[in-house]
Amino acid sequence: MLHKTIGPPKNIHTCVNCETEYAFILSKSYAVDNLELLHIIEVMEGFLERMRPPEQMRAQLDIGYKIDGQSVIIHEIRHYWDHPPRIIYPDVAKATFVKGKNHWKVFWQRANLKWYPYDPKPTVTSLKDFVKLVEEDKLHCFWG
Repeated sequence: MLHKTIGPPKNIHTCVNCETEYAFILSKSYAVDNLELLHIIEVMEGFLERMRPPEQMRAQLDIGYKIDGQSVIIHEIRHYWDHPPRIIYPDVAKATFVKGKNHWKVFWQRANLKWYPYDPKPTVTSLKDFVKLVEEDKLHCFWG
C-alpha cells in the first residue's frame, strides 16, 4: 500500500490548559473563520487525547490531523517500514464541511488511496459526531 509522504508537521503548539504539545497541519488554503478553526482544534484535540497511543509508543506510532480547506483529515504518524528515518502520514478518515447543507460528509480511504463515502453514515451534523464514528469504527474501515 502506497502512502503520500509529507514533511514533519510545521505547526507544533503547546496547549495553554495542560501544557502538552500537539501537532496539526494547517494548509495555506483553509476556508473557515477563526472561531470555526478554534472549534475544530478543540474537538480534534479532545479526540487526540482519547485516541493517541501511550506516550512510550508515540515515537513509533502516533496520530494527528490536518485542516485542508473545508476538510479535517485524521492521519497516522509512523516510520516508513523499510526506511525508518523516513516518516509517513497515512490518512485514516476525512470529514468535509458542506456549508450550504450545514453538515459534514464522512469519507474513508481505500487501498487505492481514493476517498469513498462512509456508507453506514455518509453525513453527520457535527465534527463531534464525525470523531465518534472514527473512534467506534464499527466496520473497521478507518483503522483497519
